[in-house]
Amino acid sequence: MANVLVFVVGQAFAWLFLRSGRFWLGAGATVALWTFIDWWLVSRFVLETPVEGQQVPLLSLQVTALLTTAAYLCARLRKRLAAPKRADRFREGLQQLLSGKLAAADITFRQLAWVDPWDPSAWIARGDACRRQGAAGRARRCYRRAGGVDVKKQFTDLLSHRLKLLHNSASAAKMARAKAGIAPASGPIAIKVDRSSRSGVRKAASGS
Repeated sequence: MANVLVFVVGQAFAWLFLRSGRFWLGAGATVALWTFIDWWLVSRFVLETPVEGQQVPLLSLQVTALLTTAAYLCARLRKRLAAPKRADRFREGLQQLLSGKLAAADITFRQLAWVDPWDPSAWIARGDACRRQGAAGRARRCYRRAGGVDVKKQFTDLLSHRLKLLHNSASAAKMARAKAGIAPASGPIAIKVDRSSRSGVRKAASGS
């Protein structure tokens, strides 16, 4: 009975992760918990494995439930403790972003997102810093995380606009790379080619 209670508690906190938008963490914990509880039930009631042989699934179940519970409670505690300074830190990050200190802004917003992983604004702002640094992959992941934790869909339009900006930035970067790839050759090779072409023109003009 105690092991079933451990499973229920762990599953409850996994469900809280799912409900609050942290899908992969909640889904991973749910899959692990159901796998270990099924393993233990089959070992005990179907295979009638001795108690010593049931220790691995039991310990795995207990550790997974404990880690899931601790992860959720610690994240909520970090959010509560950092709440009084959140506005000042966010303002500092915006100032860094607007003044072009993109690396510093990235660090500030990464810290804010770690303190409160349910903060869509911090994820969007960090995505903006990454996008302006040219890190399209990181920016896309930040916007995706923001969309995941935005369970009330208050930032849907803003995220759509940011994703369009990201797509336009990526397209512009590809065009710039393409133009750089077809630029006229320069240096000794270009000079050699130019001299060869001039020589060919002179021979054609002299009829030889």
